[in-house]
Amino acid sequence: DSMVFKVVGEGVPVKWHRDASMASIGVIFISIIFYYEIGDAKGPSPIDVGVYLDDANEALGNCLYVIPGSHTWNDLLASSMIEHMTVSGFRKLGALAVCAEPGDLVLHHILLLHGSPPSASPILRRTVYYEFRDKNA
Repeated sequence: DSMVFKVVGEGVPVKWHRDASMASIGVIFISIIFYYEIGDAKGPSPIDVGVYLDDANEALGNCLYVIPGSHTWNDLLASSMIEHMTVSGFRKLGALAVCAEPGDLVLHHILLLHGSPPSASPILRRTVYYEFRDKNA
């Protein structure tokens, strides 16, 4: 669990990343839905829930970006894409902006590539993250 602060005037990016690797959670199969298979064990996939306390959108320049479908990629492909997307700053090629208002919940698979560029926003953006994993994951 964590809290992210996008501070006014700081301009620090949260680099493209995954919250885990397939190897670290022992995943051999990921479906488009939130479900995993580890050997004979099956269950819901690990997810992060972001609780937004402030506005986050493209106009403010402080929102989260995700790469749709990247939670199904193997670790090598994900690492390669992270390198490509960070070679000259924070690149948004193929990324989707995730906009939120105070009180919104944003759920994402922990293997989804995500990050945020330096904030250009005149307001603080605070997000509290909770991670949920099945006891077998």
